[in-house]
Amino acid sequence: LGHVHASFDWDWNAANAEYQRAFALAPGNADVLRALASITRVLQGADAGIDLLRKAASLDPLSSSAQRALGLCCFHAHRLDDALTALNAALDLNPKAGLVHCILGAVHLELGRADEALALAEREVFAEFRLMAVAIAQHALGHHDESDAAMNRLIDDHGSNAAYQIAIAFAWRGEVDRVFE
Repeated sequence: LGHVHASFDWDWNAANAEYQRAFALAPGNADVLRALASITRVLQGADAGIDLLRKAASLDPLSSSAQRALGLCCFHAHRLDDALTALNAALDLNPKAGLVHCILGAVHLELGRADEALALAEREVFAEFRLMAVAIAQHALGHHDESDAAMNRLIDDHGSNAAYQIAIAFAWRGEVDRVFE
């Protein structure tokens, strides 16, 4: 129910109430902790979700998803070394895990390592996230034609279901008007 409130109703307070209820019923459930951490991050900031995600990862040490969520939260909190540690752990657990290469690429961009970001982007499993990450990394490298080609393919192939990814890529490229478009 918390997921429905968050993802479909965009009612984060109602989602939080449901996730808190789930946590009260199952405080040792890693999935509940990950969900609670996601809404906590929205309502209180990235730092607030990190401890919950660390606990989720310790409860489910073989979950690449838990490590990925922790890595993303650490990235949003600008804890880049912690993000690298968690994301690399996610890949150790599942080398073909979706979204991990994309997020790792973003971390490398923040660290000024655009070449590494591009190599990671090209390994992303999900096409819409791969094209988004490639467009961003190519732009960071100053390869504007390659960045435009990735953007065009993202829009042409996934425009109907990847508005988020398109907006993020335009934001990284500094094209604010295109973000809102």
